[in-house]
Amino acid sequence: MGTYNREPDLDEMAAAIEVLRERGCDFKNLPQIGCMMGSAYRPQQMYGGSAPTYAPAPSQPRQPTYVAVAKPYVLNSVAIWIWAFAPLLYVGIPWYLCILANCIFCAIDESGLKKAGYDSGGLYFWGFSLVPIYLWKRQKLVDGTIAPFVIWLVLFVLTLGV
Repeated sequence: MGTYNREPDLDEMAAAIEVLRERGCDFKNLPQIGCMMGSAYRPQQMYGGSAPTYAPAPSQPRQPTYVAVAKPYVLNSVAIWIWAFAPLLYVGIPWYLCILANCIFCAIDESGLKKAGYDSGGLYFWGFSLVPIYLWKRQKLVDGTIAPFVIWLVLFVLTLGV
């Protein structure tokens, strides 16, 4: 084995691995591989005089590290769909109760948006004042469908005649 300035090819690597397996190497610990090679391992000859260094084997086996990962919050759109059909519920009740119901629906949805990680900005204002604008902006924020917006508008126009 002479001076050697090239990377070994796959056949050479496979042959070296086979020799190591015959000598009982289980490949669980890289420093163990260097020790298992014994006299056949001459890094000075293989690397032109500079020997590679390996970290010393740990005195105790390393324990696995576990990291707690929080499950992502899934945005629940139930309040939005109830809110979309709310004009049907508003028929025959005082206007101030309708505004109160809109505030409740808005608060429920706003807390869900925050839990899901959405920055709603001034969206809360629209939920208290103009519901269709809130529904439109909310669906654009979460890349959802505009169906609740359309349903709310259609039902609101239909309930005006009642």
